[in-house]
Amino acid sequence: MLDTSLSAEQEARAEEILAAITAAPPTRRRPRVLPWLSAAAAALVVVGIGFGALPQQQARAEAEEALEQASESSLAKSQPPRVTSADYLRRVDASGEARVVTVMRTDAGGAVDVEQHTSGELPQVLEEAARGVATQTPLDPERDIVGELREKPRSQAVREALTLLLSPGLGAQQQSELYAFIAGQSGNRVIARGSEREGEAITISRAHDGLTLTILPETGQLVSVTGLVAPEVTTTVDAAGIVGCVNVTGVAGPEEISLACADNNYVVSDLEWQGWNSESARATGTAWINECDPDCASGRMRKFPVQVRASEKRSCGYNLEVYTSLEVTYSSEVRSSEPLAANETFELGCG
Repeated sequence: MLDTSLSAEQEARAEEILAAITAAPPTRRRPRVLPWLSAAAAALVVVGIGFGALPQQQARAEAEEALEQASESSLAKSQPPRVTSADYLRRVDASGEARVVTVMRTDAGGAVDVEQHTSGELPQVLEEAARGVATQTPLDPERDIVGELREKPRSQAVREALTLLLSPGLGAQQQSELYAFIAGQSGNRVIARGSEREGEAITISRAHDGLTLTILPETGQLVSVTGLVAPEVTTTVDAAGIVGCVNVTGVAGPEEISLACADNNYVVSDLEWQGWNSESARATGTAWINECDPDCASGRMRKFPVQVRASEKRSCGYNLEVYTSLEVTYSSEVRSSEPLAANETFELGCG
């Protein structure tokens, strides 16, 4: 379909043409006016300005509507149901072949566990972005983020709002407020629509800020932002959702899993995975088990070679498929000599 909208430069040129026509200098002789010429000049103004104005206004109205819907949908965002649950966010910052993949798990107490992987030759802007992302902390629920944004220069406010939308462990109310703030700013324009598994994706341009963002209004999910870190960098939310304190997630498989949640009395570490992201993945590593004798606080940790198998993948959020069954097995020789080393299957859920 032909795009009849005008760029900022085209709109300015149209205004110059109109000004030139309406401000023509008077002459002593009454010029001969050809009817067709007057009609053509009028048509130039109408086509050059009016014809592009309606699509522009419609694109702005659609952007506001999409952002407001995202704000309302955000209020239903899943929150960690238990103190042992964690908010999970995997983001990718990419420029050409260079990529930084960051996984953040935020527990109920606000502690953030960060796992980061890079590939390709990182430009300086991506190296700096990686350091900044790795040190992010959750927002204070009592923080007046909208009040702070209103105090910022207009050119920075939306950029800061989008940055905050990528905060680890972001609460539903704050996410809703951030979308509502962006919706109320001028300069939003819908430029594309697409479909994803979880609904229609709306792409919004903010040309004056050098930003392009894609959202899922039906769920309030931010999908991607181009220009947030730097003009040539695209930031994508690769996955987001809720996981339990014992979870088998990560970019290439976790190197360590605590099987007893926070107390670390049973940990498998040094895991080397095969078939990660397939229907089932296997790894070898080392199990560390606390004897808890006479009690766990003063007990001695014992270590044994171990094998684990992760299976039964399940969706736990946006693009977030996690293994929900973990089998921990020991060789017959280890089991016969070490009573602590018992084969066990852990059933894991979505938080």
